[in-house]
Amino acid sequence: MVTENIPTANVPLQKKHILLVEDDPGHVELIMRNLVGKGAFEVTLAESLAQAHAEIACTTPDLVLCDYRLPDGDGVEVMSILPKMVPVVMMTSHGNEQVAVEVMKAGVIDYVVKSPENFEALPRILDRALRESSLIQERNRAVEALRDSEALYRALFEQGGDGIMFLSTNGKISSVNESFARMHGYSVEEVIAKGLDKLAANHEPELHFERLRRIMAGEKITFEVEHYHRDGHTFPLEVLTSLINIGNKQILLAFHRDISERREAETQQQNIERQLQQAQRLESLGLLAGGIAHDFNNLLMVILGHVELLRNHFIPESPEFVNLDKIEKTGRRAADLCSQMLSYAGKGSTFKEQVNLVSLVREMSDLLESSISKKAKLELDLSAKTPSIFADSSQLRQVLMNLIINASEAIGEKPGEIRIETDLLTVTKEPPPRSYLGKQLTTGEYARLSVTDSGCGMNKATREKIFDPFFTTKFTGRGLGMSAVLGIVGSHQGHILLDSRPEVGTKFTLLFPRCSDPLLHVAEPDQRVPDPHNCTNVLLVEDEEMVRNVGKAMLEELGFSVMTAVDGYEAVECYSEFKESIDLVILDMAMPRMNGVETFRELQKRYPDVRAIMASGFTKDDVAAELLEEGLLGFIQKPYSLDGLQRMLASICQNMPPVIDSQKS
Repeated sequence: MVTENIPTANVPLQKKHILLVEDDPGHVELIMRNLVGKGAFEVTLAESLAQAHAEIACTTPDLVLCDYRLPDGDGVEVMSILPKMVPVVMMTSHGNEQVAVEVMKAGVIDYVVKSPENFEALPRILDRALRESSLIQERNRAVEALRDSEALYRALFEQGGDGIMFLSTNGKISSVNESFARMHGYSVEEVIAKGLDKLAANHEPELHFERLRRIMAGEKITFEVEHYHRDGHTFPLEVLTSLINIGNKQILLAFHRDISERREAETQQQNIERQLQQAQRLESLGLLAGGIAHDFNNLLMVILGHVELLRNHFIPESPEFVNLDKIEKTGRRAADLCSQMLSYAGKGSTFKEQVNLVSLVREMSDLLESSISKKAKLELDLSAKTPSIFADSSQLRQVLMNLIINASEAIGEKPGEIRIETDLLTVTKEPPPRSYLGKQLTTGEYARLSVTDSGCGMNKATREKIFDPFFTTKFTGRGLGMSAVLGIVGSHQGHILLDSRPEVGTKFTLLFPRCSDPLLHVAEPDQRVPDPHNCTNVLLVEDEEMVRNVGKAMLEELGFSVMTAVDGYEAVECYSEFKESIDLVILDMAMPRMNGVETFRELQKRYPDVRAIMASGFTKDDVAAELLEEGLLGFIQKPYSLDGLQRMLASICQNMPPVIDSQKS
């Protein structure tokens, strides 16, 4: 093996490395003279296939110039040990067309017949071969890159999760992928045959062509559409479109993504937000209703108190007595209206005890039957598994009556059915429904009371306002029945679910926590007349002057000596000064500066043996139970009457247990 390197005057920066495989010394000399002598190439000589193999193993040449006939084989065999990118020029001593065809098929880049002329032309021949080889390699790389790109495109097109559609510039489908066809329930061929206008639900040609116009103008647009599935249902898609150029053709590319799950999640979120907004709105209305009812109760207290005081000066047969009686009855109706408003606000006075819903419904069944339309049939489905609850039974009766009357009015004069059901509902760890009160049901066991009717049902607008105070769909009525239901259920830590569809019917479902530990039992009001010898002096604490004056007069009518205070601070000072002579303190719940609860606790802290009751237009059960446990002797509901005040004071003066008086008479 011989390597010769003869520099010349104009040496290229980088010479091409030629491996010469030739065993004829004469030919080697001529070839070297023309290649190396002209300085264009660096030549390594191998005199056999074996030497060529060894050389290639060490260094890969830029080109192989090989004799066809070699001592240890044909020159074509050198192709098997060369990298594919290395070009081969084959030489033969005699021009032979068969040999030329053979070596060209084997992959050589050129074929040269040995002659002095061709030896002299070798630099040009090899340079051309190298250039041609470079072009072939570039073409092969381009073809390979194109093949890889097509494979990648095919994988994305056929296996991508999004549906892909190609359209012509006139909007006709030219191709879709399997994902697009699969999400529609068709084959690729069926989709193309149907066309876009048959797939789109509520296809709007004007909008379609407007989008085409924008896309053709180079704009990338994203929009949402509804498409038909093969089974007939529609589903939402998000579409991203753009215009692409392939060769000299313009094609519309559209990616389609099924957004059914996203839409469902958005709908659920919107429902939750709407329910929360509804709950907040109802809470605000409740605060307003409670405030109005509280102030109105104070006014009624003044009116009804003076009526009772005046009536005691007339005989029942007198015109004055009759007129005063009418005023009192009207005032009591107004007080009932206040009571409903307080129930809506969740601030009505309650007497809670263990209640069996099944027994309560059965006891009311005759009354309920007589309260509904003659064409409505009342059905009861009362499960023996229904748990007991802690509730105010009178308020539950009001709730059930309101629901039954509402159901009867929904049925109207047409035949229909009203169904009352009770049973045990167990809420598991699965996401439970959110109630109309805006609260999420917690896991546990509930007593379920549902009232279902086959009436006219409610549309969305009515459903959203059904619990609003003073909302009614009737020509007459105050619109407080369903708002009272909402307030009462809320005050019992319950939940309301509503399901109603126009022309189908309505179902109200009430859920109450089942009882576990009994609440503090509150005794019924005593009917005895107070003994003035046990309670002589009373301190009346009331910030409203007119209420304070009529309360003082009513107490004096019952035989008490009365001192008054305008707020909590004055009450504490007065009691401190006259504590030895004050037998009982009557506190207003809502007062400025220091309210009734704060006043009671301040008095009790200073004078543990203080005897006091609380008067209010509304009470909260948790506050009532807490104060009774702290030593408060009882509650009396405003506007109280002489009889109610008399019964309350009877129990206090006779050392009876603590009481809550919620009478409205």
